Amino acid sequence: YKNQLAFLYKMNVFQFQCILHDNPPDTETIISLLLLFCTVFTVMPSELAVNTSAAGGRLYGDINADGEISAADYVALRRHILKSKILDDGDMKYADVNRDGTINSADYIAIRLHILKISLIEQPDGKAQPVVAYIPLDDRPVNVERIEYLAASAGITLLMPESPLFATRLDGQPQNSGGQIGDRKALLEWLKSVERKADIFVISLDQMLSGGLVGSRWLDNTDLTFEYEVADYIITLTKKKQVCLFDTVMRLASTTGFGGYGMNEYSALRSYAAAARKQLAGDALTVENIIAGYRTGSDGSIIPTSLPEKALTKYFSSRSRKLRLADYIFRNSGDDMFCFVGIDDSTPQISIQTNEINYITSLLGANGSLFTGTDELAMMCFSRLTTDRLGTLSVSTEYFGGAENQAADSFDVDSLAVCLEKHYDGMRLVRADDTGADLHVLVLTRPVTDNNAVNSQKLINAYKKYSADGKPVAIIDISGDPATLANRLIGSGADLGYVFGYSSWNTAANSIGISLSNAACRLAHLKYGEADTDENRAGFVRSVVFSFCKDIGYKHGAKSALDSYISSLGGNTLNYYSIVTPAVERNINAVFEKAMTASGGFCARIIKALEKSSLITENMRKTAFPKVTLTGFRLPWYRTFEAAFDITVS
Repeated sequence: YKNQLAFLYKMNVFQFQCILHDNPPDTETIISLLLLFCTVFTVMPSELAVNTSAAGGRLYGDINADGEISAADYVALRRHILKSKILDDGDMKYADVNRDGTINSADYIAIRLHILKISLIEQPDGKAQPVVAYIPLDDRPVNVERIEYLAASAGITLLMPESPLFATRLDGQPQNSGGQIGDRKALLEWLKSVERKADIFVISLDQMLSGGLVGSRWLDNTDLTFEYEVADYIITLTKKKQVCLFDTVMRLASTTGFGGYGMNEYSALRSYAAAARKQLAGDALTVENIIAGYRTGSDGSIIPTSLPEKALTKYFSSRSRKLRLADYIFRNSGDDMFCFVGIDDSTPQISIQTNEINYITSLLGANGSLFTGTDELAMMCFSRLTTDRLGTLSVSTEYFGGAENQAADSFDVDSLAVCLEKHYDGMRLVRADDTGADLHVLVLTRPVTDNNAVNSQKLINAYKKYSADGKPVAIIDISGDPATLANRLIGSGADLGYVFGYSSWNTAANSIGISLSNAACRLAHLKYGEADTDENRAGFVRSVVFSFCKDIGYKHGAKSALDSYISSLGGNTLNYYSIVTPAVERNINAVFEKAMTASGGFCARIIKALEKSSLITENMRKTAFPKVTLTGFRLPWYRTFEAAFDITVS
C-alpha cells in the first residue's frame, strides 16, 4: 500500500500545482499519471513472468534506456508517433516492440498492456540486432568502409561519429577540428551522447587518447590530465556496458609524412628501436623499469646512435606516455571488458617493444589478446562480439606452401601457425577437423615446397571440394604473390559464393584478421542470427568485392598507374597533397577509376566471376549474386597506399 499512498500524494501535489499556476495538464501528462495509477493499483498475476533477456541487456519497450519499461516510455513512443518529438536512431530499435519493422500504435498498446501487467512484452533471446557505438582508429578504409560492410553483413546497427572527428591529416593537408589528429574532446562528447542508445561499444584507445594511430606515435605530453579524464570515462563505461577496446604497442618508428618525418628518419629510428634490450621478468617487469631500459641494450650499456638527442627524447616520451595510459586503463577496467592489442610495425627479434609486449600480456590476462598487426583489430572486435553474442563457430585449417612454421613475415614476432592460432583464440573460433568444421580456412604461405603457381592450384582444388559440398571457406593469401592465386581462382570457373572471407592485404596478421573477421561475422549471422535481410546480404557482397578489388585489383594494378601519374606531375606518392588542386585531384581520381574499371582488368573479371556465382543466404540457401558497380574513387590520405571506393549493389 505504500506505493498506492505515494501515488495519491503525488496526484494531490500535481492537482494543487495545476490550480496554483492555472495550468491545465497536457494529454501526455494525464496518460502518464493514469498509467502510473494502473500500475500501482494492479497486482501482477503470479503466472506472468518477466523475460528480461534482450540484446545487450536492454529491453524492447525501454525506449529511454533507464532499465525499465514505464509510463515514460509510453509517452516517448506516443510523441514519436504523433511526430511531436521524433526518437533518436538508437532508440528506434527498442520502440519497435513487436519487432515487425514498423513503429505504430500496436507498439504503444503493447507497452500499455505491459505496464498494466496484462500482457508482458516478450523479449528476444539475446540474438537480436544490437546497436554498436564505434570509435575508429582513423579514417582509412580498413577502419571505416570495411567495418560498415562487416557490421551490415552480421546484422549490427552501427553508430559512428562523423569522419572529421577521427580523421588523420598528414603534413600539408587541411586540418581537422583536432588539428592533424582526431578531435578527442568532441569524440568524448559523442560517446557520452550515444551511451544510452548503444548496447555495445567498440573503442580505439589510440583514437580516444591520442587522436589516432599516427597521433599515438607522436604525442609526447607529460601532463595527462585530459587523457586520464578520458580514461576514467572509458573505465566507468566498461562497468556499465559491454565494451571491446582495441589498442597498440607503439611501433618501432614514427610516421613518414607527419611532423616532418621522411623515410630517412623512419629508417634510422626503426633500426635503433629494433636493437635488443635487456629482458625483464617477474617483479622486475614494471612500467618504470621498462622505461628506464629504453636507452640500454641487452648488456646494460647505452645503445650507440647518430639520432639527435631531441628526437630520442621525444620518441621515449611518446613510448612512455602510451605505456602509462594503457597500464592505467587495463588495471582499472571492469571485469567484462575485453581488449585486443596489436603490435604495430614489429620485428621477429627482441626489441624495444618486447618488455612492453610481455608487460601488457600480463595485464590483460583473460580479458584480452595480443597480436602482431594493427589494421585488422577493429574488425576482430566485431567478430569477437558476434560470436560471443550469437554462438561459437568451429574451424579447420589447411596450409599450402610449407612455410607455416616460419616467421609469418618480417613484421611478426610469431610463426604463421602461431599467429593464426592466436587469432582463433581471440575470436573464439574452435578447432575441428575438415569434416565437421563450420568454416574451412585455406592459407597460401610463401613457397617453400613447390612454387606459388602449384601451391595456388592445390588451394583452389581444396576450395572446389568444399564449395561442391556446400561448405563456407576463408582464404588467406600471404604468399607475397597474391595475383597468381586470384587470377587462377577467377579462371577456375569455381562458384565463388562460398568465399566467406578473403584477404591478401599488407602483413600476414592483417590478412588473417580481415579474412577471418568477414567470414566469422557473416557465418555466425547465417547460422544463429535473425532473418537475413537485403541490407545484410548487400553488406556481405561489399565485403567480398572490396577484399578482392582492394587487395588485388588496386594494390597490384591500379596503384602502379596512380604512382606513375602522380610522379609525372612531380608529386610524391607517399603524400601528393603538395601538387593537389581541384583539377589535379579530379584527374587523379579519373586515373584511379580508369585503372579500376578497365574492361580487361582484374576488378572487372572478379566482379563478372562473382556475378556468375551463388550468394549464400539464410540456412545456406543459394540466391543469385547481385549486380555490382564500383564508384566514388578517392585517396583519403592523399597517398596511394590508402585507397577507397564505393560499391553499389543492385
